[in-house]
Amino acid sequence: MGMDKVFVEISEKYYISGKAPWTDSTFIAKVKERVLLEKPTLIGNIAPRLDKLETYEKEFVSLHEIPNKYTVVIFWEPNCGHCKKTVPKLYKAIQKIKSDNIDIQALALNSHFDREPWEAFIEKQELFDWINAYDKYYFSNFKQTYDIQTTPQIFLLDKDKKIIGKKLAVEQVELIIYSLENIELPKDEKKEI
Repeated sequence: MGMDKVFVEISEKYYISGKAPWTDSTFIAKVKERVLLEKPTLIGNIAPRLDKLETYEKEFVSLHEIPNKYTVVIFWEPNCGHCKKTVPKLYKAIQKIKSDNIDIQALALNSHFDREPWEAFIEKQELFDWINAYDKYYFSNFKQTYDIQTTPQIFLLDKDKKIIGKKLAVEQVELIIYSLENIELPKDEKKEI
């Protein structure tokens, strides 16, 4: 995590600026494309906006209006095998974090446009104590803006929506938050990453 910033800096300083004469235009074009995808979500950046997201309750929500100290954003889809395992696991972890009086909220964003399987998964797993949303008309362009090529993808944001971590495992979310809160996990709850 965080090595994408090194890639962006080296790419801009050497390849894109023309200081790498051993490369050809095709390679430079690929590097430029990758930099454009990586740059908006570098750790330490303010997360790109996610607006006009329709919730499970058919209301609208925007990422930057979520007031909590920590926000977990998970991009997932109901037909993804990894998502079927990760989403309930993350839900349970966030419930535990909340039970330890840590101000956290999750925005679980369906990365597909079909509402029915999404609703069915939410109902079956009883995922009601976080924000379930989707972008039916793809107003936010989240797949490109957040470079979502596979799911699930988990981002951790602070109260100002600055990116603390990205492409995290559930255990990493827990460890980072408890570390930031200076809370020692009991030995039996410490997880290997």
